[in-house]
Amino acid sequence: MTWNCRGAAKPSFVRVARDLISHYKPTIFVVLETRVGGDQASQIRRRLGYTHSLLVDSQGFSCGLWNKSEVDIQATSVSRWAIHAVVNVPAAKPWVLSSIYASNNPKMRHQVWNELKTVSDIDCPLGVIGGLNVLHSLSDKKGGILPTYSDINELNNVMNVCHLMDKKPTGPRFTWTSKQVNGRNIQERLDRLLINDLWQLMFPNAQVSHLHVYNSDHRVFMVDTSPTFKFRPRPFRIEAMWLQDIRFKHLVAQIWAQRESGAESSLSLAQKFRILALEAKLWNKSKTGS
Repeated sequence: MTWNCRGAAKPSFVRVARDLISHYKPTIFVVLETRVGGDQASQIRRRLGYTHSLLVDSQGFSCGLWNKSEVDIQATSVSRWAIHAVVNVPAAKPWVLSSIYASNNPKMRHQVWNELKTVSDIDCPLGVIGGLNVLHSLSDKKGGILPTYSDINELNNVMNVCHLMDKKPTGPRFTWTSKQVNGRNIQERLDRLLINDLWQLMFPNAQVSHLHVYNSDHRVFMVDTSPTFKFRPRPFRIEAMWLQDIRFKHLVAQIWAQRESGAESSLSLAQKFRILALEAKLWNKSKTGS
């Protein structure tokens, strides 16, 4: 999970972060724009219940939190704008995680892209997550001045050189808002997950979700590498063969003749169908064994 919190020293940060951790239970929690360091950062880590952390200096800009009982992370390179680390999970192949908070300055951003090029040359699964602060397409912005070809081409070039693809998210499209009113609001998709082919093969069912905005101008960004799919129960349908069975016709007649307890009027049509759905399933199981 990644969250550009715009300051971890805010009184509300720990409360909101605890709620997020309790609900989503992230194995790795990447916090961007922490603006804290030293003992204060260590204290926040302990209050959030994590045993280990990697921290970029307090001017910038990112911090990774995890519990060693679940995952082991070894930093290979740490700069002002990024943490590149090897992620070791029990009974799984190691992979590289690059958590990035790219500068708004294109020249400084170029330093991060050079780092990423070096990391991408390693033959292993790679996931790049965070605030890249650059757009991928015209549809990544709503409101304000349209992005130029140069604006969009920057990220496309990085993805081509580093052999990365954009992992499509679910939820609201935009991850950042200027929070303006009276038609002046600007929204952009600045936070994303980029992956290489090996990462996609390693986590074929991974899902990316844009969650809510909490005390920041950025949405919380969730990556689930092994989602548990919840199958909806099959909707109730009347089987054609039931209509040929006189016993089913009698069941329907009984239900349609029912009245509410103590009432003169019959049950509503919706109530009858709900009862029919339940009774028909029980009837089918008892009469046909299926």
